[in-house]
Amino acid sequence: ALAIEEPIVMVFSKWKNGASPCVEKVKHDYTFTVTIPAATPADAAVYIVGNFGDYGYPGWTADAADMKLTKQTNGTYTISLNQIAEGTEYKYLINGAWDFEELAAIAEGKECAAAISNRVTGTSTAIADVVENWKGATATRCE
Repeated sequence: ALAIEEPIVMVFSKWKNGASPCVEKVKHDYTFTVTIPAATPADAAVYIVGNFGDYGYPGWTADAADMKLTKQTNGTYTISLNQIAEGTEYKYLINGAWDFEELAAIAEGKECAAAISNRVTGTSTAIADVVENWKGATATRCE
């Protein structure tokens, strides 16, 4: 007689970055608009960095020319990136250097600004962000 073996069942309850590789990520064409601190140096260039490498853009490269935002007449900066997945992490910095990454607002009673978590794209394709401070330019970073 043949022995019937129990089938092996494997269940994966958690995927890296919270996303199953079996499910297509929802992608959008995003327009990022950022308002920067008034104390930002007038000649500063604003860049976006993030997990964009899987979508044909530079990733966390601080000085990638095609990740430089365009200054608008109202003083904000914008960039459009196509076919980026929801949940993609990103940050802003100036002058193409991590020495000038974005920071939080200076808390009352403090003389420094805290680091912030990475921002994350969502379902809205028109993203409006506000940078409170720049490390090394408008504030020192609290360690």
